[in-house]
Amino acid sequence: MPQTSIIIRTKNEERYLGQVLAMLKRQTFQDFEIIVVDDHSTDKTRSIARKYNCKIVTLPKGKFTYPYAANLGINHSLGKYVVFLSGHSIPVNTSWLEKGLANFKDKKVAGVFAYPLPLPEATRVEKLFSFPNKIFRNKKMVIEAGSKNRGGILGFTNAIIRRDLWEQYPLNEDFAGGGEDVDWGRHWLEKGFRIVCDPDFRVYHSHNLGLIDLIKQIIGWKKMAKPSNFTPQKRNF
Repeated sequence: MPQTSIIIRTKNEERYLGQVLAMLKRQTFQDFEIIVVDDHSTDKTRSIARKYNCKIVTLPKGKFTYPYAANLGINHSLGKYVVFLSGHSIPVNTSWLEKGLANFKDKKVAGVFAYPLPLPEATRVEKLFSFPNKIFRNKKMVIEAGSKNRGGILGFTNAIIRRDLWEQYPLNEDFAGGGEDVDWGRHWLEKGFRIVCDPDFRVYHSHNLGLIDLIKQIIGWKKMAKPSNFTPQKRNF
């Protein structure tokens, strides 16, 4: 039984998925399984996942929502810790997973995440937007219920949560359009647990957005503070 399960929700992720999986196979910590929850990809996503011996879970057609896909992945997993990773989130180095998991030595830590860095081919706008993550968010931060800075906590672009806490409070499927990650983190903060933002757990992640699309994305993130429906054309891992 693996100690950790890595869950990747996919829809046509052939561009970067091979790089993501190759970096996972190079990690210093190797006691994990990889579960790809796929929403009927029509490109090479599934063949790439098979190449790296991932377990592939196929979503029922037309049933994708962010929390449903995440909960389904966990239900097919075995690990004590559950890692969520985007199909285009590339870990920054080979000790990424080992350092992220080390935070759970503190039994009051419910989850770990990090603000991402832009991919090398990201647009200039994305690189400018991500500049604070590189310069001002390069020290470990422990977030508690009274913390002022709780924006974007536990984003499932790259995050680890405890399975035993998920069993008590699964991801809220009312957040079909996204925000289930922040809701889960907020729930456990209010129960007296902590969320760690660890820059050693960063990934390279971006979407090649221009200024207008980036503004739309930021507006969309703010709307995720409340439950919402899933809109297929707005899918954004």
